[in-house]
Amino acid sequence: MKKCLFVLCTLLAQWHLAQAQCFNQPSGLVSWWQGENTYADSVGSNGGTGHSTGFVNGEVNQGFNFGGDAYIQAGTAGLPTGNSPRSMDLWVFRASDNITSFQNAVLAGYGNFPGESFCLMMTNNDLAAGSMSGGTNGPFITPSAVTVSGWHHLAVTFDGTNILVYLDGVITWGPSKWSFNTPANGTCFIGGLPDTNHNLNGMLDDVRIYNRALTSTEVAGIYNAGTSGLCANNSVLTDYLLVKGQMYVQTNASAPALQSTPYVFHAEADFTSAYSGNKGSIKLPAGTVKPLSVDGSQLDLDATFPTLSALNSAYPNSPTTPYTFNLA
Repeated sequence: MKKCLFVLCTLLAQWHLAQAQCFNQPSGLVSWWQGENTYADSVGSNGGTGHSTGFVNGEVNQGFNFGGDAYIQAGTAGLPTGNSPRSMDLWVFRASDNITSFQNAVLAGYGNFPGESFCLMMTNNDLAAGSMSGGTNGPFITPSAVTVSGWHHLAVTFDGTNILVYLDGVITWGPSKWSFNTPANGTCFIGGLPDTNHNLNGMLDDVRIYNRALTSTEVAGIYNAGTSGLCANNSVLTDYLLVKGQMYVQTNASAPALQSTPYVFHAEADFTSAYSGNKGSIKLPAGTVKPLSVDGSQLDLDATFPTLSALNSAYPNSPTTPYTFNLA
C-alpha cells in the first residue's frame, strides 16, 4: 500500500480501515443466483424465471421471496452431472413451520423430479440433502433443526464419495458415503417445485452451485462473512487507506514542501488479484458514489479542495455513513 505518491503526502490524518469482511469466491463456482432484483445467474448462463415470486431484503442485500406455491425455474448448463463432485450453498429464512404437505420443501436442486437429482431440502424443521431418486424424499434427514425466523446458512458438499451437510458453518451430518447419477438434461428449481407440494414459505438468498466439494474452512468462511457475502470478481480487498489533509510537493531531493492549496482527500484500495479493466467506486457520506480509477490491482480516488473547510464539509472526519469500496 502506498503511503505517499512521490509528490503527495498529508499533514492531517490517515485512517486504516479494517479488512473487508466479504469472503473470497471459492473456485469452481458455476452458477450464482444472487436475487438482486433479478433471476439472472451472475456467473453462468442459467438465468431463471420466477413463478409467483418476488424480491425482499435478504441476508446479503436483496433476496428471493416465496409463498406456498412459488418457485424459480432455471437452466442446468455446466452443472455437475453423474457422480462428479459438487457443492451447493444458500441462505434461508423460514417464515412458517407450515409445509404444504408432508413431503420435503425443495430449497434448491437440479436434475429430474421426482428422480435422480441433487438437492437441499427440508422436512418440517429438519434439514435434508441428497437425491429425490425413485420418488423418495431425500437420502437422509439430518438431526439438525432449521428454526423459524432468522437467516441460516445451509451447504451440502460431495467429493465423489462422501457427502457432508452444514448448518450455519458447522457440519451437521457426515461424512457419509453416497453416490449420484444426476442427468445432464434436467431442470434447476429454487424455492420449490411446480407441483406445489414441495415449496418453501420464506426467503432465500445467494443460491450457489460449485463443481467441486467446498472445504469446511470455505463453508465456515462464507457463513462468517454474513451480510458481506462473497467478494466480487474473485478479488479480496486486502487493505484500504483514506488520507485527508494538505498536499506536499516534492521540490527536490530534500524534504517535500507544504503547499498552501489545495487540500486533498485520497483513497486507495488493494486487491488480491489483478483488477485491470474492471471498475470500482467508493461510497461516501450521504450516499454519494464516485468512480475509482484503475491501476492494476489498485483503485485510487483523489479529490482536491481550495480550503480545509470545504474538504471537511465533503469528507467528514467521522462520517455517519462509513466510506466503503465497491467492485463492479
